[in-house]
Amino acid sequence: DARIGVQLGTTGDLYISDEIDAGTLGDASITQYNKGMEAVLALTQGKIDAVVIDNEPAKVFVEENEGLKILDTAYAEEDYAICIAKDNTELKDQFNQAIAELKEDGTLQQLLDYYINGVEGAQPYTSPEGVDRSKGTLVMATNAAFEPYEYYESQEIVGIDPDIAQAVCDILG
Repeated sequence: DARIGVQLGTTGDLYISDEIDAGTLGDASITQYNKGMEAVLALTQGKIDAVVIDNEPAKVFVEENEGLKILDTAYAEEDYAICIAKDNTELKDQFNQAIAELKEDGTLQQLLDYYINGVEGAQPYTSPEGVDRSKGTLVMATNAAFEPYEYYESQEIVGIDPDIAQAVCDILG
């Protein structure tokens, strides 16, 4: 009979909705919120019993809200990807090469250390001076509500995903 909160349209929403539809969660109910923060607020107010949300944003919410904890066992493990139109194999190959370069030169590790691991002295990505951007513009779509992946700081979207995207774009020109 647990009351479970999720962010609308996320994989947590899909997982819990599927389990409720299949009857594997007994009499559990789901409440969908527009933002993960709204679900966490409802949890702190006793309106729901649990929130299913990505681990890294969950860490931030637990840190900021006394009395919350993350379960020791992961509900699900997911892989993430960059989506590129299927027929744009040239761009896919360029992205893969750029990501390989970012792995090799330590940029990806630097971003993990800054955003995920909290390593002292780690820095977010900064474009090098004189980057050639003559090849055009790539547009990234995101939902900036998943700190540390992507979130708003003032009016700017920041986080590991925008930093990786900028680093790839800097390599691609």
